[in-house]
Amino acid sequence: MHCDRHFEVYTSDADALQHLKANALLCKMQDIANEHASALNFGFDQMIEKRCAWVLSRLKVRFLKEVCWRDQVVLRTWHKGAQGVFSLRDFKVFDPQQPDNDLILATTSWLIINLDTRRMQRADQIIGPDIIETAKTEHAIAEVCDKLTPPAELLPAGTHKVHYSDIDFNLHTNNTKYVEWSLDALDPDYLLHHAIDEFQINFNAESRLNDEVELWTGSFSKNEHYVEGRLAGKNVFQLLVKFKA
Repeated sequence: MHCDRHFEVYTSDADALQHLKANALLCKMQDIANEHASALNFGFDQMIEKRCAWVLSRLKVRFLKEVCWRDQVVLRTWHKGAQGVFSLRDFKVFDPQQPDNDLILATTSWLIINLDTRRMQRADQIIGPDIIETAKTEHAIAEVCDKLTPPAELLPAGTHKVHYSDIDFNLHTNNTKYVEWSLDALDPDYLLHHAIDEFQINFNAESRLNDEVELWTGSFSKNEHYVEGRLAGKNVFQLLVKFKA
């Protein structure tokens, strides 16, 4: 079972190159993921009754073709069941006129946490057999998101204070914001001339209102850049982004 949402790339969704912005895509992925999970009876409302919540842990996105301002596309999602403590969910964006024409592919790994103890919970114990019985085995990206290893040298790239506009109703920084912060930490002249090919983010800890997150950057090559956020010496997030040559 999958869930589809048709959308048009509006002005607010597009970057300076008129391409769909990474954080705009993640906002749409976040919405459709909850919509689909709710239809399967393990969305936000059902989880909150159990004093639990879904937390995005890792994601990888590949831009196969450019999705641009005014394009009409379909975003599809499905969940792939549980793997250890992780629950896997994939996404694809495709042309509605050519359903086999994939434009963007993504895979995500989610955790369930108990809101009172902040401890991780196994999906099969919280949701039961539905997490397996409703899973779809198709892969957008077959490999799971691994841990990210930073380059040998990292340089400070300033700090970002978590503002009201950064937090969601779980009162921590929304995952889409880390992509925004990371791209803002890179060279804007480079970004104005290079489209994103692929990126991966690992979310390692929470940040909250008024926290000051230190940003560090490094490179593996001229087209492959790394951004890390730290809070009081603790790694909050890691992002690896590859740009098209």
